[in-house]
Amino acid sequence: MKFGMEKLKPGNYYHIYNRGINSTDLFLEENNFLFFLKQYAFYTHLVIKTYAYCLMKNHFHFLVKIRTLEEQEVLFTTYRNLLKTDKKKWIPHGCKHKNFKFQTASRQLAHLFSKYTKNFNSWNQRTGKLFEQPFKRRPIEDTHYLNHLICYIHRNPIHHGISDTFQSYPHSSYKIILNNDDTLLAKDEVLNFFGGKKQFVAAHEKMKIKITPSLKIE
Repeated sequence: MKFGMEKLKPGNYYHIYNRGINSTDLFLEENNFLFFLKQYAFYTHLVIKTYAYCLMKNHFHFLVKIRTLEEQEVLFTTYRNLLKTDKKKWIPHGCKHKNFKFQTASRQLAHLFSKYTKNFNSWNQRTGKLFEQPFKRRPIEDTHYLNHLICYIHRNPIHHGISDTFQSYPHSSYKIILNNDDTLLAKDEVLNFFGGKKQFVAAHEKMKIKITPSLKIE
């Protein structure tokens, strides 16, 4: 099996990343970033638990865990019950149906990329593919590397010279994890990985990244 083609298995952690085909920019303006994240939440939340992300101009990174069938079914039931009291409540893809149906992560990510490509092409009078295929995925089996990867993802703007500080970069999950706002991110789990907010911040500030072939995609 070629690297990058491993099947996304329920219950496992993955680093999911990709870039624009032929280094094409994926995000040209603020609304592009916002639209992508909105569609990401809609298409993947029922099937993917998201821990960290960073969107750069021509590529993106996500750290995720694939939900099991049982986890999907519990979340599905939760959203179906919310609809009983608020029919305008936001719900992820698949929850409008009365009966639960298991979703696969690869299929939902394919929906996301297709939706975004269609809209991006329309906005910019272009045709054809936008993302490299297949999207890259790397299984994460070591908890130490998991923390390393979260820091790497958030510090990405510095690695590529986009910003002098990763803390203020607007298109990553760093600030979201630290604030008290409601979010679909599993931020409480992320903070627990590090032992709390103070340790989370310290780990990001002290980290010295070594770029390896498995991380460098640009």
